[in-house]
Amino acid sequence: MIFSKNFKAALIGRRLSHSISPEIHRLIASYDYSLLELENESEVISLLNRMKTGNGINALNVTIPYKETVFPALNRISQTSRSIGAVNTIIVRGFELYGFNTDLSGLISMLKTANIEINGRKALILGSGGTSKTAFQALRTLGASEVIIISRTGTDNYLNLYKHFDAELIVNTTPVGMYPNNGAGLYITEDGQLEASDKSSLPEFPLERFGKLKACVDLIYNPSRTPLLTRADELGIIAINGLHMLVAQAVRARDIFLGKTEDDDAPFDADESQYISDLTRTVEVKNKSIGLVGMPGCGKTSIGKRIAKLAKRRFIDIDEMIVNKIGMTVPEIFAKYGEEGFRDFESDCVSIASKESGCVIAYGGGSPLREINRRLIRQNSTVFWIERPISLLSRENRPLSQALNEEEMWRLYIRRKPYYEAVSDFKVSAGNGNDGIEAAAERILLISGLKDII
Repeated sequence: MIFSKNFKAALIGRRLSHSISPEIHRLIASYDYSLLELENESEVISLLNRMKTGNGINALNVTIPYKETVFPALNRISQTSRSIGAVNTIIVRGFELYGFNTDLSGLISMLKTANIEINGRKALILGSGGTSKTAFQALRTLGASEVIIISRTGTDNYLNLYKHFDAELIVNTTPVGMYPNNGAGLYITEDGQLEASDKSSLPEFPLERFGKLKACVDLIYNPSRTPLLTRADELGIIAINGLHMLVAQAVRARDIFLGKTEDDDAPFDADESQYISDLTRTVEVKNKSIGLVGMPGCGKTSIGKRIAKLAKRRFIDIDEMIVNKIGMTVPEIFAKYGEEGFRDFESDCVSIASKESGCVIAYGGGSPLREINRRLIRQNSTVFWIERPISLLSRENRPLSQALNEEEMWRLYIRRKPYYEAVSDFKVSAGNGNDGIEAAAERILLISGLKDII
């Protein structure tokens, strides 16, 4: 960690409630770092002018939609920023503002670390905003043979994607699917726009038609798996979110803030790259939720509560959410609305809970049965399948399993097993009693990486 007393920095943008930038900067330096939501361009320019007078804030990071807005107020602008047409890092020195762009080095670092081969390959960029320009330059720098920008109204758009089904890499630079507008799927509207939704009847983005596709990169980091990345993962395509880029650009911005460098696009050396990778893993573990799935009565709630207590995290129980929402017990809901009615209530609660970061979530035994739920459950969690012998499963207050004998319960397990396998990242066995709960909780803490940071 780098120490700098009385230094103040901030991130400016229009909507910042989802940002984890302050958390990252607290991990890499000791200066004060805050979030400043600004509603319009005049507020941005006013802030920059005050900075020139030495008014409190020493440095800024800039995000959507102000990466181009800041240009007129800057006294000096790096060559990287000029070539991209966007600034994301500003420092005041001697009553003058210096503008830099650390996104480029961050994105290149991410692509290299992921070992994604770019040289000689055709790439598609989704979106034509400021971040799209950074992605274009990064891909060209890494030797892409052809880079096509897909926009809503351009010559190359979402309604004629068929022209580019030979692309080998897709990079999403749009905010579609970003928290809080998460969705289970990525769709194309009739007027050629992208839409993330968990209930859309529109045609899905045709990722399976890209026969040569090697990797999908989404510069969104919350949720961890966007609709694009979830689908890529289902198809066996390399899927990378934007967290590494966010961390890498923050490290370079910090070094500019504190006068260590003014070379905003210099490659990171081996030690820096390892530091960024380790830091990215720490931030990922801190922010991803733990999702628990498995048969009714396997101990998800007990294990989840234990994990939440040990890790000091909020615990969410989907069945409890449903009961609180409807004002009836689970057996009463089944009796009045039937299983399908219950599943509809369950899907609504899964949609809400699965957006949360840094929680422990116990999903109902039947939550993974619907494909839409499986996608939602995976979007922001490391998912653990809790396995327990059929004879040890609790039946109390469980309408489906309560009336079944052991053979029937086994058949129910066989039917559900493929869905638990499809939605989970890891499987953990749980024995009976408190010892079994404790052992399963400890195992999950270890596998998830939480053990190292609590």
